[in-house]
Amino acid sequence: MSELIRMSIEIGGTFPASLADKFLNLVNEDLFDISDGYTKEELLNQDPEDCVFISGTANYGLCHRVFKFCAEHNLTYVHNAEAMGDIDAEATYWEPGMEEAINFKTDSSKDPIIKVSDIEPLLDLMCALISKDQEALLLFLNDPATGDLVKIGLESPEKFSIALKERIDSIIPDKPPKVPPFLLDHCK
Repeated sequence: MSELIRMSIEIGGTFPASLADKFLNLVNEDLFDISDGYTKEELLNQDPEDCVFISGTANYGLCHRVFKFCAEHNLTYVHNAEAMGDIDAEATYWEPGMEEAINFKTDSSKDPIIKVSDIEPLLDLMCALISKDQEALLLFLNDPATGDLVKIGLESPEKFSIALKERIDSIIPDKPPKVPPFLLDHCK
């Protein structure tokens, strides 16, 4: 079963010009109803100050062939898929050096969504620490969401703030990278 969902992708980096046909074929295999796309001539004459921007619809808003091509050729991409029905909006990004792409839910403005149930226990713990200082740790010792942090705080107070920051960082997605310009390499 297929669900066509609006999506967009920005791509940048050094692009092997000899692969323009292959790249455009992959785009046409992954996307339907392309509203912002490129002919080979347009792609090869892309403004060197800009990244490539493609939008259209794709199966569940994904374009796996394009993702794979970008990773194989060290091209940074930032992909956004809109929400539709019971499918949430999502952002996916990858840049050279990453082992795998990062994916997270977004709102209609493409801002990350953080589940209240993930962050609320940490906020409760921090508020209690502000009002009751170290004695607040004992109140959260058996809390399944924060108990492991509390144990760190009780055993090594100097490591508590680092552990808390790491937990918060694991909940809040990193901001996607700025997509570099799309530069043609005519030697490849």
